[in-house]
Amino acid sequence: MADPATQPDREITVRALLEGPGEYGYALRRVIPDGTDLRGIWIDGGVVSVDFTARFADADERWAAVRTVTESLTTLPGVRGVRFLIEGSSASDYWGAEYGGVFERPLINAE
Repeated sequence: MADPATQPDREITVRALLEGPGEYGYALRRVIPDGTDLRGIWIDGGVVSVDFTARFADADERWAAVRTVTESLTTLPGVRGVRFLIEGSSASDYWGAEYGGVFERPLINAE
């Protein structure tokens, strides 16, 4: 069940990523394709499902795009992972099986 108290934070976070680096473009690289839009976002059991338009499938660096969204959303309370959809279908339909699961925040200095 969705937690309405954090819905705005999740959506605001993703929309900020979609806007790109803005004035910091000289120092940051855009990994989410320009023109990507958010179709929907919801949470169930700590997993946020993010549904992007087809433009997201054109990411040159898929792993970087997924990691950027995952790291941003998993900093929010109650979010343990992210599932990616493109036009309502699993990202695995576009990019292969490795993109069909739930992405959790990567460990820093994992041993």
